[in-house]
Amino acid sequence: TKQRGKFTKVRRVPSSVGSPATINIYDDKVAILMWDDTPQGILIENPDVSETFRNYFNFMWKNGKSS
Repeated sequence: TKQRGKFTKVRRVPSSVGSPATINIYDDKVAILMWDDTPQGILIENPDVSETFRNYFNFMWKNGKSS
């Protein structure tokens, strides 16, 4: 079992929903990162896009299983 920080919460979704990308949402920005042999990233600065990704995150969090 991995050690987690005191304030860390984790939820899991089925592995079929997984993605090789990391998505970070901050204010009106969304960073999509691909950690491949040659890492690549896309930064989107748009309030509508960040709200869409935030809603997607909240849906996934609500439907994920606690671990």
